Amino acid sequence: MLVDASTKVILLPAAQNVSKSYKLIRMPIPKDLTQYKPYLVDEQRIYELSQVKGVNPYGEKAVLLKNGNAVKSYIFESPKEDGAEAGTGAVLQSSSLTVSNTFNFVYLVLSIVLNHEDTFTKNYITVHDFIDKLSSIFPQNEWIDTVPVKVYTDALSLISDEIEENDEFFYKFNKTRSLEWIKVKVEALNQYIHSQSGDYTIYSHIKSKLYDHNGVLPKQEIIDLLSLHYSIDFIIDSYLTTQFKHDYIKHFNYDFQPLDTYLANLSTTKKKLQAIEDNMNAIVQSTANATSGKKSAKGGAKPVKKKEIKKVAIGKGALDGFFKRAAK
Repeated sequence: MLVDASTKVILLPAAQNVSKSYKLIRMPIPKDLTQYKPYLVDEQRIYELSQVKGVNPYGEKAVLLKNGNAVKSYIFESPKEDGAEAGTGAVLQSSSLTVSNTFNFVYLVLSIVLNHEDTFTKNYITVHDFIDKLSSIFPQNEWIDTVPVKVYTDALSLISDEIEENDEFFYKFNKTRSLEWIKVKVEALNQYIHSQSGDYTIYSHIKSKLYDHNGVLPKQEIIDLLSLHYSIDFIIDSYLTTQFKHDYIKHFNYDFQPLDTYLANLSTTKKKLQAIEDNMNAIVQSTANATSGKKSAKGGAKPVKKKEIKKVAIGKGALDGFFKRAAK
């Protein structure tokens, strides 16, 4: 096990037949093709990498290293193979941690095609023609040849019309197919949101946005519309443009007007209630200030004198005669 101070820890998704070798590449971000970020590539898939910075929730009270970093270590040990003893291990202190998630290459291909429709929508082209066109679009094009050809063909087949000629496949971008592919992703996320239960879920967060001032939820139609809206925003805003989202909503004739009307009325009611509360607080404060001012003008309230009670000798009080024994 080769380990040194510069060793990085990368968590990969659990999968069968995972490749033991990966290539690190930098590819454009689908949301903004001018920005690049690191990805891992093996023979069949691409992994998106995100570094975990580990913000300390305890602030300055936590135990920190001299350089101010959090105290964290990773312990590694080689697995036993074929009944042999475990190999050598290692302990990494303050090593960087990177989490990987399987990246769907379709999002990047779709983003590229939407931004260069004239290049990719006129004629049927082979996957190699598609790769060549990418090389003319991106100046930093080292990643283009590193991505396996199968990853390209799998992505193109999902969002393009496809024909076969002389044992070779040709592709032409089809926007309707791309919209339908996105719809599958949106509906899957929306179904997952509805399947959740408990207080700390996306579904409970969505419902928390819809309670009125009496703590009452609207009818289920409104909740379902907001859940759908969240799903669309999450899927499309994460990878694609706002214009594509407008096209998607228009294509499938989603009607969010009932939701928009409810949220507008809810916002108006909350503002009115807040204005009433602010006015009441202002009146209370004004009354308190006026009362305080009057007391100050009079020099303050005079102290109340305690009335002095004269002491009476025992047996001379007004009720003492009442309790005396009657004369015989």
